[in-house]
Amino acid sequence: VQHIETNETLDTYETHARIALENEDFGELNTCLAQLSELYARVERTPSVRDEFASDRVLYNLLVGANQAEYARMLQSTTREERSRPALSFAIKVRNAVLDGNYNLFFALYSKPPLRSMATYLMDPMVDSIRSRAICTMCHAYSPGSIPLSFVVSELDWCARGVEDE
Repeated sequence: VQHIETNETLDTYETHARIALENEDFGELNTCLAQLSELYARVERTPSVRDEFASDRVLYNLLVGANQAEYARMLQSTTREERSRPALSFAIKVRNAVLDGNYNLFFALYSKPPLRSMATYLMDPMVDSIRSRAICTMCHAYSPGSIPLSFVVSELDWCARGVEDE
């Protein structure tokens, strides 16, 4: 598909990106996202599909700790309308929550991703470090022994994972 710029090429890269995401092959995902970004500039695609992959790009850059300049370039290449679409808007909120240390918002977003979104595949690898930072924050904010376990479980989205209050 190299140097071919058609809808079929886009279909191929989009499918490949989704498969890479499902298999946690983030290097391959990055390759696909870069290629898709270039192809979207030259080949027309429905806004909802472009939204999905713009969202993945924001979350991937957050996951790998890309610098602020990369994020700024990506935002600069999108319109205000594109940034207001469900998936990209969601990814921007996730990014802001992580960078602000707002674990409460992160887990609220994590539990309710946009429909037909694969965003949680990119958020899953972040969860443990966010939980760890959140527990440190809670320990500093509350008196020792004053944090109910049920509160911690609820705040850190362990409820859906089968962790029960003992």
